[in-house]
Amino acid sequence: QIHDACAYLCLRINFLHYKLLRAIKMSKDYIDSMANEHRNDAPIPTPASKAAPKSPVSGKNFTFSTDERNAYLSVPTTSKPKFSLLVIHEWWGLNDQIRSTADRFAGLGGVALAVDLYQTDAVQEPREARKLMKKAHKNKENILNHLKDACNYLKANYPNLSQGVIGWCFGGTWSLQLSLCYPMDATIIYYGQVVTEASDLVNLHGPVLGIFGALDKGIKVETAKEFESALEKAEKEHEIYIYEGAEHAFANPSGRFYNNAAAEEAWTKALKFINKNLT
Repeated sequence: QIHDACAYLCLRINFLHYKLLRAIKMSKDYIDSMANEHRNDAPIPTPASKAAPKSPVSGKNFTFSTDERNAYLSVPTTSKPKFSLLVIHEWWGLNDQIRSTADRFAGLGGVALAVDLYQTDAVQEPREARKLMKKAHKNKENILNHLKDACNYLKANYPNLSQGVIGWCFGGTWSLQLSLCYPMDATIIYYGQVVTEASDLVNLHGPVLGIFGALDKGIKVETAKEFESALEKAEKEHEIYIYEGAEHAFANPSGRFYNNAAAEEAWTKALKFINKNLT
């Protein structure tokens, strides 16, 4: 009976993993749509992209796991950590703007681990970003394993903290996909690709915050609303916000589509969500 139960469990896990990979519809059309959204964009440093954390932090580039995956870790230095947060970059890669954002989370009491899913230097040209994104999506299982390794690092080194994940664009897509196969306490998605079938959301563990732009032609309003309906049907706790006048990547202060008003309001929503579900 034990053998039968184990066999059934293995089959069930394999089936759910298949459904997960099926749900990640990273088609050429999707990658092209992201390239189209970013065609006139560039990660240009601005004062807003280098906002200082509220309290002192210590940040460092480091490697984790037996595969020596490159990443950035930021922790508070004047108080004990209150939560841990996995930070997933946009399609540009792990750049200084993402490191700065990780520092801001650390300044609020979080242990922020910013992964580098490309494992190479960040880029500034849309054409180069498209190449990196396309290459990464050729091995989706590797991305999931990378993210799981990061979660396991946080659990092993900060075992008593609630764990959440946040991502933007490319990273927003993978923050959701991670949460579908790893029990996260909270998930934040900034204009990432989502799933719209309730059956694909059954494994979602914690609450979800979804933030989208009404003018985004890559992740359309209709898709965001279908995602919201699927979450409701699956009876998953969620908050979905769609910002009028905001385009794709509107929250990136180093991008050309930055919308300060929408970005600040979304940031406030994200911090409130983190305080409610992770601290």
